Amino acid sequence: MTKIDPHVDGCPPEVLARQAEQYGRLFRLFRQYDDVILRLSFWNLHDGQSWLNKFPWARVNHPLLFDRQGKPKPAFTAVLKELTVPRPPVPASEAGPLRPGASRREVALRQLDPKRDAEEQVEREVHGQGQAEV
Repeated sequence: MTKIDPHVDGCPPEVLARQAEQYGRLFRLFRQYDDVILRLSFWNLHDGQSWLNKFPWARVNHPLLFDRQGKPKPAFTAVLKELTVPRPPVPASEAGPLRPGASRREVALRQLDPKRDAEEQVEREVHGQGQAEV
């Protein structure tokens, strides 16, 4: 049963730390693109109310910012930090070169997963769609 429900006895600290890191990265990105992101919704307030506890089968899940007792998790602290600490936008030079006409979505995806661009470039070259010489 632990394969299906691995955190029935609580979420391990290393999982909570990883969750906090992921929430922090997401909210950093959300703030950077606040000109196109109008609203962000959570599907309930605390882990005990999450729809993931019943889908696709009954299990214990820990996806939200507050635990089952309504206490803030490390992810809440990470989100609060991202919302209160001034963050300058990432300069284009740090985001890496983009193909001409790249969308804001592509820029955002690159910042979440920098490896993605390298993998896509290899795929373009393999399929003969490499960048043209200028």
